[in-house]
Amino acid sequence: MRPPVLEALVDGLREHGWEDWRNVVLDVRYADLDPARLLELAAELGAFKVDVIMVSDTHALDAARRKAAKIPIVMTGMALPGWNNPRRTVRG
Repeated sequence: MRPPVLEALVDGLREHGWEDWRNVVLDVRYADLDPARLLELAAELGAFKVDVIMVSDTHALDAARRKAAKIPIVMTGMALPGWNNPRRTVRG
């Protein structure tokens, strides 16, 4: 079973014509609340040069910014004033 935020993303993408494994690939990864694992996962995504990284907490955001700084990051379920700036790679 997918978390609600992921289910909402998949539904929204589908509404706009995007379907997993047809014209978009969603590579979902979990750190199981292990901060060190977050850094490993972020480094892997940076090495794969994915198009975008979606994070749902500040620890994952920090890991993605440290290990995959050039890749756009989309935040969900967080309110961080000042981060939603067009000059940054982080968007909410």
